[in-house]
Amino acid sequence: MVKLQYGFLSIGVSVAIALLAPLSSIKAESIILEGQTIDRGKQPLDYILSQRQEQEKRIALIIGNAEYQNAGALQNPLNDARDMAQKLTDLNFEVILVTDSSLRAMNEALETFYNQLEQGSTGLFYYAGHGIQYNGENYLIPVDANLTRASEIEYETLALGRVLATMEEAKSDVNIVILDACRDNPFARNFRSVVSRGLAPIQTSPAGLFIAFATGPGNVAEDGFGRNGTFTKAVLNNLSNENQPLETMFSQVRLEVSQETNSRQVPWTTSSLVGNFYFNADGNVSVATTNNNDYGINQRDENQVSQPRQNNPSNQSQARLGNVNRFTQSPPRLLDFSTPHNIIRHPSPTYYLTLDIPPNSFPALGKVTIEQQPGVEDIRFDLSRTEAFFGTRGDRQESIPITIRQEENSNLIEVSFDAPIGANRQVTIALKPHRNPSFAGIFQFTTHVFPVGNDTIGMNLGLGRLHFYRRN
Repeated sequence: MVKLQYGFLSIGVSVAIALLAPLSSIKAESIILEGQTIDRGKQPLDYILSQRQEQEKRIALIIGNAEYQNAGALQNPLNDARDMAQKLTDLNFEVILVTDSSLRAMNEALETFYNQLEQGSTGLFYYAGHGIQYNGENYLIPVDANLTRASEIEYETLALGRVLATMEEAKSDVNIVILDACRDNPFARNFRSVVSRGLAPIQTSPAGLFIAFATGPGNVAEDGFGRNGTFTKAVLNNLSNENQPLETMFSQVRLEVSQETNSRQVPWTTSSLVGNFYFNADGNVSVATTNNNDYGINQRDENQVSQPRQNNPSNQSQARLGNVNRFTQSPPRLLDFSTPHNIIRHPSPTYYLTLDIPPNSFPALGKVTIEQQPGVEDIRFDLSRTEAFFGTRGDRQESIPITIRQEENSNLIEVSFDAPIGANRQVTIALKPHRNPSFAGIFQFTTHVFPVGNDTIGMNLGLGRLHFYRRN
């Protein structure tokens, strides 16, 4: 059921996220510590997780790039990388540290990282420096890059997707990626085509992966005024917190950065971890996630996977308690923004916006806004026919009651859910334009998600793009 309100209409969506930092060439700054693999056996999950601190092999690749040859130098990445290396060494990681590296040096460091990772280990990748998004992929920029046009990005930088694929192929149990690279594109003036600011949300999330971005997709992070960047400083302040789960720790990081920047910068995370990971556990922690049949650290319960995703009422009730005005854990992510009707002037199209709400997301989702970016033509919507439902475009499930608002002469559509949407769901909003635009080209839409409650702070999920063509 859709309720329309004069002056405004609302719509629903699903979402995804990661963190970036600067790059460098391999130097003799590697720190190697001994690590051990864990005998999982049939021990309780809480015991296994609490013992990982002492028993598992932990490998970290840290890259810090600051002295760019064809772009302005950055103030913090070298300090950030070296301080992160020391902190992780203290937490029993074997550390590979490279600074001010060329593309060749970055590739060599990644190969070394792959060779040291093994099944049952924990891998951590940290990058501080310039990063850029292009065609939905994120790229880390080496110090010798000289990008004169956008088509060179894929060949002169290191794709984050390659880093993620390397970690997945190594079959390590837990993979952590921390990116402090959400800065302005230093080569933007060289490009004729428009390249979006900041970094793009991560579209794939295999089991056992945790990604943290210095700020939300499409936003730019601040360097700070001290020895370290704002985001990395908060991470360093919290890495040694005793018996604190990874996702709880990054919630604290998010809070500290948001407070220091007056909410101009809000770190973004996405996670597919099963169970809790601890940087600094004393062996006596208690773990809530204990329903895996074989007590494997990253394996889901088969019954849970086979069942339809259910609303989590506990998250909905918790979202109404206390002063929780922003997403603090595993926020929604944008999975899809597409249409099967991409011919100009199509008389009856549908645009699908799909959000994924991770299992540990908190608080519950209350509202989604969709805003068309300025262009050659404004697309007008028939909000009375716009609807929302659980599932995806190809797997439609039950309908979701929504209230839709749109102010007169505004391109912003607001979709409020009549009942909050809890964790572990996928939500699709089906927008119904009166017709497709008359001009061929790419039309862009910005999506923000808001937790349930009043005076909440929205999170930018990035740009959705629809490409319209002339009929051949």
